[in-house]
Amino acid sequence: MKHKIMLSLLAPLALSMPALAQDREPPKRISTELAQEASEAAIAHCEAQGLTVGAGVVDAAGNPIFLTVPEGARYFVGDFVMRKGVTMSITGQNASATQGLIDNDPAMKEKVEANARWIHYGGGVVLKRDGEMVGALAVSGATAEQDEVCAQAGLDKIAGRF
Repeated sequence: MKHKIMLSLLAPLALSMPALAQDREPPKRISTELAQEASEAAIAHCEAQGLTVGAGVVDAAGNPIFLTVPEGARYFVGDFVMRKGVTMSITGQNASATQGLIDNDPAMKEKVEANARWIHYGGGVVLKRDGEMVGALAVSGATAEQDEVCAQAGLDKIAGRF
């Protein structure tokens, strides 16, 4: 396995928010440990196919939990991973559904396009606990279809534990 550059974003958001925002319920999320495990499993699945991808997890509000970008990945991979995660946090759907959602729902198109961090590429899966979104696992670096297969492998690795 290649060496990886890892960035774990552990700083509690509530501590950096203004006092007014602290009254809000924190976003639904999975643990950093499971986010790391899912990301690494997604990358390993792609590496087994000779693909170099990055992977990461965001919480239900699109806040980063964990991001891994392997050495040799293309320059945009980390940014695309986070943008796919943000988009899924807005739509509540897997990344591959984004284009169809915005093509068929003007209100969704407006909501998605109002966020400068959205992206319409496939390659990520929504993480749900008891039917409620708790985050999203995104992959970038291969084709959208390959990215999504690898993301699903990451989700399968942690299924039933979050």
